[in-house]
Amino acid sequence: MTRILYLSKETVKTHRKHLLEKLKARNVAGLVRRAFEYEYVSIGNTMSA
Repeated sequence: MTRILYLSKETVKTHRKHLLEKLKARNVAGLVRRAFEYEYVSIGNTMSA
């Protein structure tokens, strides 16, 4: 992901940490669960390059 978005690994770690705190998730799996609960993502979402 860091190469695709041209971000450093530390930037990604910082954003992940903030998301964990904000969404009250314990780990990345919890972040994914919350993303579905809050409808930030759905099974039908696709990304195109």
